[in-house]
Amino acid sequence: MAQGPQRLAILQLKMLQLLFIEKLLNERPLLLLDDIFSELDEGHIKLILEEIGKQQTIITTTHEEFIPKKLLKSMKIVNFVNEKQAVEFKVGKDTLRGSLFIPDGKGPFPGVIFFHGSGSTGDTYFEAAERLAGNGIFGLYV
Repeated sequence: MAQGPQRLAILQLKMLQLLFIEKLLNERPLLLLDDIFSELDEGHIKLILEEIGKQQTIITTTHEEFIPKKLLKSMKIVNFVNEKQAVEFKVGKDTLRGSLFIPDGKGPFPGVIFFHGSGSTGDTYFEAAERLAGNGIFGLYV
């Protein structure tokens, strides 16, 4: 099953859990959504954004651009990546280019290096390197 439909199925289960807990406790619980916007179309993103206003919600995302500016103003944004640097490595006549994501705080940090060839996996590795930095691990995407 593709990632988009899986995310939607899981989100539907979460929404049902919210309704069940609300009926049981007579209040809506905190909603946690991790990387929810990946691989969803604009219509489903809009549905999610409509739903998050019904309770306190914590969202992790690398796609801040999907959140309308008006809604962003009402949110507390926490960015855990201290720094992103473009890097270049010279190997003979060739140049390897990439991005280095450095966690917030004082190192040294453990790290992961992502190498990729051609294909659609590049964005996934880029996002993974950024997410790792948010968890105290430097990510180098080349």
